[in-house]
Amino acid sequence: MQLSAKGDHRTESLTYPIEKILMSNRRLINVSRDRQRQLSIQFEWLHSVHEKEKHEDVQVLSVSTFDHWLSHEDASRLLENVPPEEQERRNKLLAAFCGKMVAGTEVLSFAMRGRRKDRCIFRAFKSSLTLTNYCRPNGGRLLGHRHFCVVLPELGCAFYESWDDTYHFFFTTPEVEDAARNWATQSKVYLLSHNSVS
Repeated sequence: MQLSAKGDHRTESLTYPIEKILMSNRRLINVSRDRQRQLSIQFEWLHSVHEKEKHEDVQVLSVSTFDHWLSHEDASRLLENVPPEEQERRNKLLAAFCGKMVAGTEVLSFAMRGRRKDRCIFRAFKSSLTLTNYCRPNGGRLLGHRHFCVVLPELGCAFYESWDDTYHFFFTTPEVEDAARNWATQSKVYLLSHNSVS
């Protein structure tokens, strides 16, 4: 797997961020100030992950519809011009995994704020339906995101959707591994260790 409108632009630049913020705020609520502090300490490495910077303490475990890491040739064959019915099959598998995950542990949204976008604000979903609709293939659009990304505080990890039918857990302690293995087995998807990348 490779980790690899028309209109007046002046009007768009002013209104789109406001619409995006209002849309998000209707579906999310900030956690308490004390909880924010606790989560900021727990996920002090999250900014590095979000900016795709390497962090020596962070490990990665991936969830995929494929049972192995794809070579360049595999990627060209399996990720380009995917038939709609095959993409639907993959999406259902990943949606099933995400459904098991959100049913099995607390899941929070987060956003980077501040001048340098290095301050993380954690938010709870106002309804289980919103959470389920966000944590699924292409669910990030619900909050104006390209891909969804969340944290699982009880398991000390972040979980990111990716474009290539493979999602990624980032963590510094191994609590998530057993839970992820259980969810993967139930959902018929695969866990890929990054130690096995060739």
